[in-house]
Amino acid sequence: MGRVQRARFFRFGKLAIYHSGDIVSYKGLQEQLARHQIQLALLPVNGRDELRRSKGIPGNFTLEEAVDLCRCTGIPVLIAHHFGMFAFNTVNPELIDQAAETAAPGLRVLRAQTGIGYVLEESDT
Repeated sequence: MGRVQRARFFRFGKLAIYHSGDIVSYKGLQEQLARHQIQLALLPVNGRDELRRSKGIPGNFTLEEAVDLCRCTGIPVLIAHHFGMFAFNTVNPELIDQAAETAAPGLRVLRAQTGIGYVLEESDT
């Protein structure tokens, strides 16, 4: 797609957090993330499609892609975000809640919500 992907890694002692910014999968992403032993990923899940592309909006991961990336790289906690901002560029938040209920063992999926504090405990990692 011609976009530059800039990873944002934050490390607090043993805790590693990854915030991707706008992103779609690219060659080498899984290997790059696996090397950092990330405990928490914040990933946009609004998806992409031809309608958005026709309006100049490249889009992001689908929810399924974000869940799969975390599963494949051993990231135990996903906070899914980038939804509900614009009607033409979103995913139904109920789908995120459903993914949380059916996530693979060892993966916790959370829907980002304003006004909510998140605490990552050692049992989550």
